[in-house]
Amino acid sequence: MLPRTGAAMELLTLTQAAERTGTSVKALRSRADRGTLTVERNHQGVRHVGLDALHAVGLMTDRGAPQGNPATPPRQPDNLGPLLARLEELAAEAGRYRLLTEQAESAEERLTDQLIEARAEVLTLKQQLAQAQTSPKRRRWWQRADPAQAELLPSG
Repeated sequence: MLPRTGAAMELLTLTQAAERTGTSVKALRSRADRGTLTVERNHQGVRHVGLDALHAVGLMTDRGAPQGNPATPPRQPDNLGPLLARLEELAAEAGRYRLLTEQAESAEERLTDQLIEARAEVLTLKQQLAQAQTSPKRRRWWQRADPAQAELLPSG
């Protein structure tokens, strides 16, 4: 059983304390596990925290309002519309850059393949040239003559 020291001591479950303080149940549970927030367990093992413990760690003010967590949500800035429009423009621009990047990568792959094919063709042509230079064809004596003089020779 939870000890009661007086009528002023109000005990809250962690869920109730989280709602009152504007923090999460997980944050309160972590504080309790670290020992920075005093909690008590009832006979069923449910954790309870006293208002005085919440005041002691600075999660509640004297009036019972959350410390540093206003009950109203923060006001939206007046220039939110232009910011959202700019965000959409930037997202569209990022999409265009992604598309251009994909196109560039595709072109790079295609050009790399063409370069490999061209290098293979150059290598083949160099091998053919080297082979032609090492084994010249033998010409007959009348074919060795100057082409202008070959017209004068009898064909046979």
